[in-house]
Amino acid sequence: MLYSIHGGFVEGYSEGQDPIVHLEASVEAVVRTGLAFAFTDGHAEMAVSDCFDDLTELSEKVDWEVMRSKYWNDTVDQPDRKRKRQAEFLVHHFAPWTLVHRIGVRTVAMRQEVEAMLAVSAHQPNVEVRVDWYY
Repeated sequence: MLYSIHGGFVEGYSEGQDPIVHLEASVEAVVRTGLAFAFTDGHAEMAVSDCFDDLTELSEKVDWEVMRSKYWNDTVDQPDRKRKRQAEFLVHHFAPWTLVHRIGVRTVAMRQEVEAMLAVSAHQPNVEVRVDWYY
C-alpha cells in the first residue's frame, strides 16, 4: 500500500506517506494475551496464499529471506516474491493499544505530532523516525 501511496495510485488520497504511522507489536505479546490470531504466507487477498494459526509453522511458512529484502520485486527465477513479501499477521477482532511497543514515522515533525497525541495516554510506546520503512 505504501508503494501505491508513494506512486500516487490510491484514488482519493493525496497526502503522501508522511501522515502514515506504523504500529508495531510482537508476536510474543499477542500470544501472551491469548487473543486469536492467524498469519499468511503471502498477500491474504490472493487465492494461492494460505492461512495458519500454529506458531510452530511461522518460521517455515513465511519466506523470511524475502521479508528481510530491501527490494522484493518478482524475478524470472523467483516469480512469487511480491506476494510472499505481503504476508500478514492478523489479530482477530481487536488488539489492545497496550500491545503496541513502537510507532514508526517518516519525519521528525510527525514524531512530534504523535508524541503530542500520546501525552494524554497512560501507555507510551516509543516513537521513532524510521525513514527506511517508507519509499
